[in-house]
Amino acid sequence: APLFAHVDGWQWTPNLIWCDNLGVYGTPNYYVQQLFGLHRGDTVLPVAVNDDRPPAQRLHVSASRSDHPRQIIVRVVNPVGTAVEASVEVSGVKSVSSPAKLIVLAGASLQDENSLDEPKRVAPVESKLEVAGPQFRHHFAPRSLSVLRLDLF
Repeated sequence: APLFAHVDGWQWTPNLIWCDNLGVYGTPNYYVQQLFGLHRGDTVLPVAVNDDRPPAQRLHVSASRSDHPRQIIVRVVNPVGTAVEASVEVSGVKSVSSPAKLIVLAGASLQDENSLDEPKRVAPVESKLEVAGPQFRHHFAPRSLSVLRLDLF
């Protein structure tokens, strides 16, 4: 499938990057691909989610360990329209450094899209997350992809 499209000349809309003669913007799907590509580890780690909700409403989680830098990377998708509080536990680790890096991609509604006028309407936002150790609780934003990068020492 094509990656780039010009806003005045396209055949279909699933392109990831749009432009005109003066500007360019990535779609929310572009940022999903970017986040998964930039925040992948060297070793996939087992992860379990204890959740009584139906499968389509559960948090979807993957975890990996990066050797350089030494980090645990946790990626969490919250597909529902409400924030979900969950416990995050990194097994087999004695301690993690605080603060952790948190990157969240979320929109206010499912209809939110980027445009030439608002190229970052739905874009990753980076912040710091204070963690007390390898086990902590966090509220995952509605309809979001969150990436947690936990430094190991």
